[in-house]
This record gives sequence, structure tokens and C-alpha cells, in this order.
Amino acid sequence: MEQMRAAASPIGLKVVPFRVPNASELEGSFRKITAARLRAVVVQPILATREAGALGLHHHIVTMSEVRSFAEAGGLITYGASYPEMYRKAAIYVDKILKRARPADLPVEEPSKFELVINLRTAKALNVIIPPALLTRDDQVIE
Repeated sequence: MEQMRAAASPIGLKVVPFRVPNASELEGSFRKITAARLRAVVVQPILATREAGALGLHHHIVTMSEVRSFAEAGGLITYGASYPEMYRKAAIYVDKILKRARPADLPVEEPSKFELVINLRTAKALNVIIPPALLTRDDQVIE
């Protein structure tokens, strides 16, 4: 949260924490977010569902997450570690462990590949203009 605040402050944005206890409370939470006049929401991975994407569209709220599938489900934008790459690395670790490597001896690795996915259909529905420079950096554009 502090990193988001530090990034938002210089460009005049305010970060407002808003907790959603569970997926069954998504709809009510989006109504409260709308009532609070918030314009964008960072959706945590566990709640990055098709329903959250649809609610963002319904309430005209920009939604973003770190899970690639969220943009495919209607969220505006996702940026996060590449899950296929992380699964590939996990398979390498499993192989080493099955060959008798001690898990405690294996190094902890951070993700090395990140993906940016933009849903242009959602951008159009929300009347959001995506800067051309951002479109040239994406890994996938959903049209």
C-alpha cells in the first residue's frame, strides 16, 4: 500500500484502501466505491474474476489487477508476473527436489518476466484513451 501511495502522490492521485471481505460482497462493494466517487480500483488477485470486471464496467470504474486473465475477463489492464513462466520455474524446482535436492538449499527466485495486457474493448466502453506509447509496450491487446 505504501508503494502505491508513493507512486500516486507525485502525479496527484490519492490511494484509498477499500477492503472487500470476500467475493460474495463484490457487488455491494462496487456500489460503495461508486458512492465514494472513486474512479479506479486495483483488484487483488483472489478477487480478479469475471464478476469484478463486469461490475467495473457496469459502474464505469477503471479496474486493474496483476492477473492476466482479469483483462481477458473484462478488466481494463493487468500488469504482473508471467504465470506460465513461474509455472515453468516451479517445474524445474520439482524436478530438482525429485532428484533429491534439499528444498532448503534451493535459491528463492523473483519473477523475471512480467506481462502487460490491455483490454481495448473495456477502454472503449469506459471512454478511456490508452496512450499509444503504452500500447507499444504491451504483451497483449484485447480488441
